[in-house]
Amino acid sequence: MAELNHKQIAKLVKRTKDGDSDAFAKLYEMTYQKVYFFSLYLTKNETLAQDVVQETFIDALKYLDTLKNDKAFVAWLNKINYSTALRILKKEKNISLTDEYLYNIPDTSESSYPMEMIIKDDQRNEVLQCIATLPYGLRAVIILKYYHDMKDREIALILDCPVGTVKSRLNTARRMLKEQLVARKEAVYEG
Repeated sequence: MAELNHKQIAKLVKRTKDGDSDAFAKLYEMTYQKVYFFSLYLTKNETLAQDVVQETFIDALKYLDTLKNDKAFVAWLNKINYSTALRILKKEKNISLTDEYLYNIPDTSESSYPMEMIIKDDQRNEVLQCIATLPYGLRAVIILKYYHDMKDREIALILDCPVGTVKSRLNTARRMLKEQLVARKEAVYEG
């Protein structure tokens, strides 16, 4: 995924606070993909993910004046995103667990060799399938750490838990992912 320019985002936040609706449209454009990706992984349902994204950006605009540090916009938006997903998931009792949309997320890496791209896609899909099976809290820390490139303390802020809990969840999630991937490889060799 494209790297976010935090200085540019901070300037857009200031302009939005000053009433520039075009600036918020640009913020939306710059952050939409990451918000949607995170929402989709948390909800495991495209329709719910779209609802989460919509409510996340509505809340962000509504409460933007409460953001004290414009440079912290992305972390603040992720916290809203996470809270919104939790709220919507609590409302939904029978969430569809179909993962078909998880595997249609575009890969932003570049490769000029088609075979390398096929192998990379297969490996990526295998990891995505394993991530999708993790419990909600473990899935969230993996996504924030490796897909949003966040530091442990930023994840702790978003998830409203101690840094030690984040580290513990990351270790547990990595262990579970490793076990799943090893089991899949063994199944291939046995089959």
